[in-house]
Amino acid sequence: MITRPALVRRAQYLMIAGLLTSFIGSELIEGAATGLVALGVLPVIWVPLYATLTDLQDSFAATVARLVEKRDPGRVLMACEGTDVVISLFTLALVLTLDENYLAPVLICYLLLVSILPLIVDLAEEFYLNDIGQVDAQLVLRANTIMSVGTGVAGLMLGRPLGALFSATGIAFILALNIAFSALAMFLRWRSTVAFRPEHVLEEEEEEPAGGLWSGVKRFLLPHSPRRILSFGFLSPLFSFFVALAPAMVATYVLLWLAGEGERPALRLGGMLFVMGAAKALTPLLVSRLMRNRQGTAAGPMLLLFLFVMLAGYASALAAIALLPAGNLRLFLVLAALIVAGSAASGERFAVSALRQSCLSQADFRTVVGWSYSLTSLGGIAGAWLGYTLQTASDPRLTLLCASLTVAALAGWVIARRVSLPEARAN
Repeated sequence: MITRPALVRRAQYLMIAGLLTSFIGSELIEGAATGLVALGVLPVIWVPLYATLTDLQDSFAATVARLVEKRDPGRVLMACEGTDVVISLFTLALVLTLDENYLAPVLICYLLLVSILPLIVDLAEEFYLNDIGQVDAQLVLRANTIMSVGTGVAGLMLGRPLGALFSATGIAFILALNIAFSALAMFLRWRSTVAFRPEHVLEEEEEEPAGGLWSGVKRFLLPHSPRRILSFGFLSPLFSFFVALAPAMVATYVLLWLAGEGERPALRLGGMLFVMGAAKALTPLLVSRLMRNRQGTAAGPMLLLFLFVMLAGYASALAAIALLPAGNLRLFLVLAALIVAGSAASGERFAVSALRQSCLSQADFRTVVGWSYSLTSLGGIAGAWLGYTLQTASDPRLTLLCASLTVAALAGWVIARRVSLPEARAN
């Protein structure tokens, strides 16, 4: 079948516009929830509990992917937006009719109900881009760049700050905004499917013999063999686990330590988070340029280089803390080293995600993407608890040493095992 490139691009851009529109609405809610914690409407313990809930949901991505992969991604995305609109409308009605004393439990119930939607949306977007990748692999790289930069800017510079700002105005206003953004996102996604709907091929799998209730539960929780976590070298879920582990060990903990080293810690922390967030949002622009002529096996050296940059960043931060006295110079050098390491980690994840979508067949992609989400989430959880256990916010030296050794071991494994990438598919 002959496909018009312009039509494919139009459909893809409409789908991405729907994603960004929906993301702004979701980030408004997230920012408002944080603001309500600051105002005392929600308890402080809600923050770590909600983060743990969403991370645990992501860890079951392999199972959720099994359910999502059987359906057309465009229809799944529209269904998610419609579900968000319905739940938000019902919540808005409760907020407007019930006493203010019920605001906290109503909002908590709402957040719990919609917490699974981002994972389903992310997986459906992955499958959609993989379907697009069967038509044109370069479109996948362009789409990932726009999505990564757009979601970073929408989340860090628009959605969350505005949500926190408007939280004092009232949650009803935030819910109304989210309903409007979700409705617009649903319209944009519908227009995308009208313009062009890529073929979503489901290769038939061999039926496993029935083995009772336990076998059924096992097949549901482990829809694809755990051996797949080692498949496809750089694109393997195990590789994603270790790429997520080291940054999570360091992450916010070292920034908290830096903020406590001087006066006005809240202001210092906010400034550092903004700078690191801006660097993370801009990283895909640089990486996409590096990837333009590096598809398939040609991208392997670039991925290895990112690991060495991460290692250099963590080692430099450790050296600056160990050798320099407290002061602005040490703060600047440690922050710069963390920005370099964090940007390299972000670039590694971006490149691996784009290469999975463009290099793997639909059958291989289906067996890998769920495990990738699951192990990335587990790596983040493990790293966060390791950083907490090592008391990084009080003294980050041991944690930075562990992060450096983790990345060094991963790079050594890549070199020793000659880890590679699959050949790029011909479109």
